[in-house]
Amino acid sequence: MSRGMVCRVDKVYGDVVDASGRYAILYIVNVRLGPLTLIAEQLVSNRFAAPGMRLRVRRSVCLPLTEPTGRICVGPSEWMPDCPAVEQTFTDSGHEYRWRCLCPGGAGVIRHGDASLAGQGYLEHLSFALPPWELALGELRWGRWLGENDSVVWVASDEAGFSLIVRRGEAVAQENIVAIAERRIETSDFSLDLAAVETIRKGALIGLLSWPLGWLLPRSLTAIDEDKRLFEGSLRERDGTHAAPTRGFAIAESVIFPHSGHGMAVR
Repeated sequence: MSRGMVCRVDKVYGDVVDASGRYAILYIVNVRLGPLTLIAEQLVSNRFAAPGMRLRVRRSVCLPLTEPTGRICVGPSEWMPDCPAVEQTFTDSGHEYRWRCLCPGGAGVIRHGDASLAGQGYLEHLSFALPPWELALGELRWGRWLGENDSVVWVASDEAGFSLIVRRGEAVAQENIVAIAERRIETSDFSLDLAAVETIRKGALIGLLSWPLGWLLPRSLTAIDEDKRLFEGSLRERDGTHAAPTRGFAIAESVIFPHSGHGMAVR
């Protein structure tokens, strides 16, 4: 691939987890390399048998569509947010990453053929355009926890120098963020403790890609290493009361990019 070619990536991630811990995760990644658009779709689930990654080449892309009712559709699947959407732009060495958290918390249904899974759901859309060999995020920690009438979303990278925590669709002030760690998310107002239930996916992206996508994409993308797990989470307020914590399930991951990050700003 020519080093003069700019790669535009649109990644849609949506998940649903029910009260028993059954999950379904939908990935749609549109990679535009010059005039060519490659679309990769994958469904990962412990609820029903899911197909491997599908690869297509076409002009149109499958991105989230918000209806007048507030329902958000991605193909036959849908999400119904119960809190405001969040949008942030991360800038790194002149490049912008636009992150739209369309459903920080709410109800969702993922459908696959005649099967479906309904429960609490999360949906986001990440987009960026840059030469792919300049992708430089270091280690990224991301996760979302959904409880009854509550939600917490986090994203952080010590190497790139940014952190973000969102609760019920509202960003937590930077000065109130205490820790974003593998098993604990903490602010001045609450703490969220996580206990691992099962590993969802672990390994380098190249092992998940079908030909020719793995051949066309640069190593800066295919060498991305992901460790994604399902957790049980307990959210406790730090207001001095002794109320029982709110419980729910979290999906969280650590993603390691092959390049070291630069100083990244959040807008």
